[in-house]
Amino acid sequence: MQTASAVLCYSQTLFFQCYPTFQRFDCKVFLTDALRYVGGATAHVMIDNTHVVLRGTGRDMVPLPEMAAFGERFGFESRAHAIGNANRSGRVERPFSFIEGNFLAGRTFSSGEDLGGSESARSGVV
Repeated sequence: MQTASAVLCYSQTLFFQCYPTFQRFDCKVFLTDALRYVGGATAHVMIDNTHVVLRGTGRDMVPLPEMAAFGERFGFESRAHAIGNANRSGRVERPFSFIEGNFLAGRTFSSGEDLGGSESARSGVV
């Protein structure tokens, strides 16, 4: 399973979903679900996923045209943290540690369906 997470940084809201695979389409489904859950988008969304980046990192990151158009539809601009920027990287990476160490820790699932949610994605809110 691949885990995707979204953090509303100033409220401690963490939204995540698990997918059997995580490609660009899955990323758009995930972002749509996350934005619906939190009730909208901020002006800038920090991303950390090579599936949505055409080239570059940090301020030089250029999203794929498809992902730039997706952001325009929802009213946000994608940004990427600079390599080695611990503060911003922590906002992106820390949720995975939390999910693995708390939500998933000690649990076993007989199938993806047992994890919960829909057939294609499993959701959790912490």
